[in-house]
Amino acid sequence: MKKLVYVAVALALTLCVAVAQEQPWFDMKNCAFCKEIDAQPGLMQHMTNEYHNIKGGYLSITHIDPEYQEAFKKAQAGMQKVVADMQSTGKTPPMCQHCTKYGEFLHAGAQEQYVHSAFGDIFMMTSSDTAMVTSLQAFSARCGQECEKIKAEMKAK
Repeated sequence: MKKLVYVAVALALTLCVAVAQEQPWFDMKNCAFCKEIDAQPGLMQHMTNEYHNIKGGYLSITHIDPEYQEAFKKAQAGMQKVVADMQSTGKTPPMCQHCTKYGEFLHAGAQEQYVHSAFGDIFMMTSSDTAMVTSLQAFSARCGQECEKIKAEMKAK
């Protein structure tokens, strides 16, 4: 009986991992946060993201073409509403791997800082915990790879 329970638990964990791997890194259609960007026509084609590892974590630079600054502000306001809804209801909306991981970092104590500039946003997520820094930097590398994939897909269309 005990062996059956262990097998069931192992199977459940395997299925959870398989489902998580099938979920896209960015999901512009289903993720409560990402779809706020997708809701602004043309915004994706007029923004670029760079990710850079720094000593305590990573730095992200988002450049928005001037004529899409307002659309970007609307997308950010929509994302802030999602956060407010989460805080007021306690419910977690559908999220992609990126946004799930981002939330996990914040819950684990990572520090975030935003700087809004004339060209877009500069964002840093850092930690003094070396294991967290390693995770943040791996996240940054994956974000960079996934952004390159999205750019290539948009060019191909």
